[in-house]
Amino acid sequence: MSGQWIPVSERLPERNKDVILALTTGAVVVGFYCGPQFGWGWPETDTDEDADAAVTHWMPMPDGPKQ
Repeated sequence: MSGQWIPVSERLPERNKDVILALTTGAVVVGFYCGPQFGWGWPETDTDEDADAAVTHWMPMPDGPKQ
């Protein structure tokens, strides 16, 4: 399933686990889902409009490099 965007309307990720998020502003950020009471969280981005954005899709983090 890695590498495929999952609509939030279909399924939500595990709580408090880092995932890649697609926002309504077009930004793609690393963030997490806190649950229905608190929603989504992600670090501040370069634009203030991302602070008010909604999450449309998410995908699992890729595996790290193998040595």
